[in-house]
Amino acid sequence: METSPQPDIDPNVLSETLCEPPGSPRGLFDRLKYAAEVIGQVDMASNARPWLAYRRADRSIGHYPLAEGSTRVGRKAEGGLSVEDAYLSRQHFEVAQMGKDFCLRDMDSLGGVRINGEPLSGERTLVSGDLIEAGTTVFIYVEFFPEYGTLSA
Repeated sequence: METSPQPDIDPNVLSETLCEPPGSPRGLFDRLKYAAEVIGQVDMASNARPWLAYRRADRSIGHYPLAEGSTRVGRKAEGGLSVEDAYLSRQHFEVAQMGKDFCLRDMDSLGGVRINGEPLSGERTLVSGDLIEAGTTVFIYVEFFPEYGTLSA
């Protein structure tokens, strides 16, 4: 049985068709590389609570343990996570604890929020490993399970 040769696909053309925000990683493979790079920079043992790791467009990496109640994220998030990103709203999104779960909601930001590549509509319960894109920053929701000594992502 003959197989026809596969056409070469220009990754630049492919990434343009994905409609991802500027500065965000292109494609699933790049998203996973982002996640691995960010998570690899964080001291897991010091983070028994769920947290957000993030990587800005300038490739700087940070992390922030989520508070009980809610954590607001934005350029000027008072009492929450402030990230230097000109494309973030002052109060861009919120991660709120609902029982044992954490939920993500957009704070009526101008640029919107994407979760795992899809636009966020309303509220969504987060699962460890979810990628949140806001402005030009990629956030990763991570849960650490000390009883297993492992990261769930």
